[in-house]
Amino acid sequence: MKFKKIILFLFLTTILQAQRYNLSALQRACNIDNKQMSCFLLGGVYFKGKQVPMDLVKSKIYFTKSCKLGNKTSCKLVNDIDKIFLEMQTKYKKECNENKVSSCISLAIQYLQGKLLPKSYKSSLKYFKKACELKDLRSCLTIPKFYLRGIGVKIDVNKAAKYIIKSCYLGSIPACKMIANKYETGNRVKQDKKLAKKLYKKACSLGDKKACIKYKSL
Repeated sequence: MKFKKIILFLFLTTILQAQRYNLSALQRACNIDNKQMSCFLLGGVYFKGKQVPMDLVKSKIYFTKSCKLGNKTSCKLVNDIDKIFLEMQTKYKKECNENKVSSCISLAIQYLQGKLLPKSYKSSLKYFKKACELKDLRSCLTIPKFYLRGIGVKIDVNKAAKYIIKSCYLGSIPACKMIANKYETGNRVKQDKKLAKKLYKKACSLGDKKACIKYKSL
């Protein structure tokens, strides 16, 4: 317990020291000059999120470099960050598996941003899909971007369309109108006027007058 308190004291002290330095100067000293204390201070800055947004992944990178340069406290902090990663993943995965939408979304966002958990587009998509299955509209709207831009997956317009349609039925008028137009004109998807009419009807039922006109005209 005493050792933990000493580590915490040293860590907080270095955070205060880091605030006196120019961030770019610290980065130069660490990345170019390989100064272990500069790497250690940078790790602390990103861990605390004082001068920059909190970023545990960058914090671990700098602590790891400081550790390799001989700073034993940094080695301990690398292990602590790994424990934080594991605890976060375990907690949110358990809650997501229990159908807690907010935990699924948290995992999806953190894997996408790569700041509090290591970046993984595959894992991000997995948890956005889970949240979408639980009828979270924003997650359903996010998924098509992965398939249309090829983010961590092969470009697949049909899979993107599937989730845009799901977003439509969850109440997104823009999604209804956009995908209805695609199927009406055959733009990037196989033309299907029956499906287009059905989607315009949904947008109409959600209160869009122009969609009502399109529905009646098909």
